[in-house]
Formats: sequence, structure tokens, C-alpha cells
Amino acid sequence: MSKGRVWNKGKHNGRGLSKKNIAAEVTDNKSQPAPAPEESFIPRIDTVKPMNRSNWVTRPARVVPKEPENK
Repeated sequence: MSKGRVWNKGKHNGRGLSKKNIAAEVTDNKSQPAPAPEESFIPRIDTVKPMNRSNWVTRPARVVPKEPENK
């Protein structure tokens, strides 16, 4: 089966986006001024905050029945 004749043609089929759609987006972006990039706050990786353990629930790893059932 060739690439152009498949049932899921809307999934780009490994070809990527069509060239005419990319060209239309480029012309739209040129007509509007580019917005200023927002400075996002990224916390430093070497700062460690304590975890909130007030709402943790402890459960036993394995529950052993007191009287095993007979099978």
C-alpha cells in the first residue's frame, strides 16, 4: 500500500504537515507583531523543599489472614 492511499490519511502518514499549511501560518505570523516572551520562574534544581507528609496514609505491605480459608 502506497503512502498516499491509506485509511488514516488525516494522521499525516509519516509525511508531516503539508507545505501549504506551513506557508499560511508563516504569513499570518508576519502580519502580527511577535509577543514579548514571558519570563517563567523556574526554581533551581539544587534547592530541595521538605515534602508534605501530613496527609500520608501508611498501610501494611501484606495482610496475612488470621484464619486461612480452606480450599
